[in-house]
Amino acid sequence: MIRGIERREIFRDDTDRSGLVDRLARLVPLWGGDCFAWVLMGNHIHLVLRTGPLPLAWLMRRLNTSFAIRFNQRHERVGYLFQNRFKSRLVEHQEDLLNLIRYVHLNPVRSGLVPDLTALERFPWSGHAGLVGSRPAFVFESVDRVLALFDEDPGCARSRLRHWMALPIEDPQDISTADADRMESRSPSTRGFETRATTDLVERPLSVLVDLICRHFSVSSSELERGARNDRATRARAVLAFVLVVRRRLPISEVAAPLGVSPQAIGRAIERGAQLARQEEPYPRGWS
Repeated sequence: MIRGIERREIFRDDTDRSGLVDRLARLVPLWGGDCFAWVLMGNHIHLVLRTGPLPLAWLMRRLNTSFAIRFNQRHERVGYLFQNRFKSRLVEHQEDLLNLIRYVHLNPVRSGLVPDLTALERFPWSGHAGLVGSRPAFVFESVDRVLALFDEDPGCARSRLRHWMALPIEDPQDISTADADRMESRSPSTRGFETRATTDLVERPLSVLVDLICRHFSVSSSELERGARNDRATRARAVLAFVLVVRRRLPISEVAAPLGVSPQAIGRAIERGAQLARQEEPYPRGWS
């Protein structure tokens, strides 16, 4: 999330909003990640992103700086436009991802910018219109990836998405793992949100998985727990963070200690693990 300084407006007209969308269209493909959801509100912006080869800070720094410079030039102002740099949190599991997409896209309805879900499909300043097909998708929107979370057929996926949007939702900041488990029976399919790890490897007991990865990188589990920072331990830690949080959907709080890092550092480890997932050599046999 990006918020205006002192909660001030960061968009004064549609030219400002178009400028921000244009920057997303230019920067997100260069960044190499995915944008699952986005919305422009009066004094803040929400983005649901999956990082690629470059860190999130790379994208946000360029997005914030270029937009703020242009905004100040257009409106003859000086000084900071945004409050701090940006706020972020890690998506903990697939139901969390789905709830965040819905939560972000419902912002205009909750705030009264649009009256209902029908009007939201015509609202130009969020990703929902692209998902339901009421406008062509922007180049930075990962529409196919989002729809694949609901169904393999785009038409069926959009129908399920509309139904999903109409369900009650809590603030995803407050959704616990137990809450997500209770929602499992009414959640859409998540088979489209896959990684390179095979199901066979990921579903092995945790101790076996840790041992397998550690042996592959010639590092002991005790080295990880002690927080060793050599290259072998760092690579093993990244792979395990990626598998345990993204694939196994374990809470970050449970993963941090065995890997010898703080919860705040898990995000960086996952980013590196995601980068390693694009390579064949770093993975033990059993990864595809």
